[in-house]
Amino acid sequence: MAALAGLVVAGCYAPKIGDKLKCNGTYVPGMGDCPDGFHCEGDGLCHKGAFVPGSAGSGGHAGAAVGGGGAGGHNDGGAGATAGASGSGGAPVEAGTDTGPPVCINIPVSGCTADTAGKKCDPVCQVGCGCTQKCSLNTAGALTCNAPYALRPKGLGEGCNPSSVGKDSQTDDCMPGLVCMMDACGSRCYRFCKSDADCPLSTCSRNAGGGFKVCDVQSMTCNPVKNNGMPTGCPGEAQGCFVIPNGTDTTLCDCPGAGSPGTQCTFSRDCFPGLVCVDVGGTGTGTCKPACSLAPGATDCGAGTCTAIKNSVKFGYCPN
Repeated sequence: MAALAGLVVAGCYAPKIGDKLKCNGTYVPGMGDCPDGFHCEGDGLCHKGAFVPGSAGSGGHAGAAVGGGGAGGHNDGGAGATAGASGSGGAPVEAGTDTGPPVCINIPVSGCTADTAGKKCDPVCQVGCGCTQKCSLNTAGALTCNAPYALRPKGLGEGCNPSSVGKDSQTDDCMPGLVCMMDACGSRCYRFCKSDADCPLSTCSRNAGGGFKVCDVQSMTCNPVKNNGMPTGCPGEAQGCFVIPNGTDTTLCDCPGAGSPGTQCTFSRDCFPGLVCVDVGGTGTGTCKPACSLAPGATDCGAGTCTAIKNSVKFGYCPN
């Protein structure tokens, strides 16, 4: 017992960690939470030593955009990523001794036609910035090239936090290609887009400022008509169901605004749940109106008539 006590007093307990510990987070080359002296690789495990861009360690994963090497890797990053070595190539460097190139997070989007003429960078294609930076937009509508500040950047639709708001140094904790924007829910990561083709199950219709747009929230089947309470079909209790403008009966679930009947609006989500934003007189200004069903026999408008929303065969609006 005395010998054991002596061991306890002589030094701190330092258990041995092998290469079987899972990374705490979604894999991003060189990122992911691992103990000191270890790094996360594409197999989702913590490997000993610092991450070396362009090498595959023991798993044969894809290298970063500045990487190089053998034919055994696979391209996880689209255009700009290069294959890593296979098998046991690319031995890791011990922590604190890595003098190689920085870890690249800015990997150009495959097949994306970049537009950088007169611009600092392209936030959709993710070109024009340094490899440790992402092309984004600040709240003043100016393009920026800064590194996201989070170890594990947030994904699409996740809550986020910006820093240095309105400055050239503005950044956030969203992944490259995404930007942190305020909305009725608080702040979420939105995807930059140029057309609807960049937005699966969504539309390129949300204004990000500076002439740039982001994808709207993804569409979801729900009921936008108020029927003895809140519209139904949305996963969140605080969310409302709304008709997408010109979406031909496409609906989405989003955090509602505070517009009451008769209030001016741009989108239906600017209104309370159960309302729809319509430009009744074609003046270019929308007004919140009660949503109604165009189904035969529906009586959502009481004695009034349910008038079809533009391009809709399912939903309309009541006069009052």
